[in-house]
Amino acid sequence: MVRTLLGLAVVLLLSITSSTQAYAQRALVIQDVAPWGSSAVFTELTNQGVPYDTVGTASIGAVNVNNYTMIFVMECQGNALYNAWNANLAMYDVWVQAGGFLAIHACHESCGGFGNAVMPRPPGGVPTSTLELYNNGNTVLPGHPLMFLVPPAPFGNYFGHDSFPNTGEVTDVVLNRSAISGNPSYFVRPRGFGEVAMGGVTYSYGYDNAQAAGQILTNEISYALGFGVNPCGAADADADGVGDLCDVCPGFNDAVDFDADTIPD
Repeated sequence: MVRTLLGLAVVLLLSITSSTQAYAQRALVIQDVAPWGSSAVFTELTNQGVPYDTVGTASIGAVNVNNYTMIFVMECQGNALYNAWNANLAMYDVWVQAGGFLAIHACHESCGGFGNAVMPRPPGGVPTSTLELYNNGNTVLPGHPLMFLVPPAPFGNYFGHDSFPNTGEVTDVVLNRSAISGNPSYFVRPRGFGEVAMGGVTYSYGYDNAQAAGQILTNEISYALGFGVNPCGAADADADGVGDLCDVCPGFNDAVDFDADTIPD
């Protein structure tokens, strides 16, 4: 009897240890060059206690994605890196669908290239991206955790370089829009058990200059750390993509704003 109990205890301990190791937080940062010379993503990962690795163009296809819980494809990279990313996308899609959080910083026009810049693609439907320099955005879903502390009309110099006339899938959830064109500037895409966040905003520059785009970078890391534990709650009675605990307008779609005052109707 004692031997049986000891055996069960060992099995339980091994199970707990294995589970902890499987979900140990670690980030992968994919870049060849520092966006605007910034180390913002590394600074914030360190601030939030997340260990990380970094790879460039040559190693994108050789990554053991199972070592990571969050992956960041950085902005302002050249066509070589984004072409390599797109060529290896299927491998990363499997990882996302298994529960990973992928952030694609697709601010690529006028910093990664001009006019013919390659867009890093998300898994799933391919967005339409356009060069658009805009100082202000409009927050569509202020209750979403990725919009935490992002103001209703976020400002930056520039807040974004790219927007998306079409995000690529009807299930994409738009969190922010360009104040000029109204095109989505930042959206999230549920994908299997995981999620993709993609935007054309100036994450690293905004972080270094205390502008709104930098808050989105901070939020992405916090969100990835708690991924699967939604601070807004899993219940979403009105199916608007905002958990009931954070819902500004319970029972109504928070994305509806007929009077364009940035406050959900």
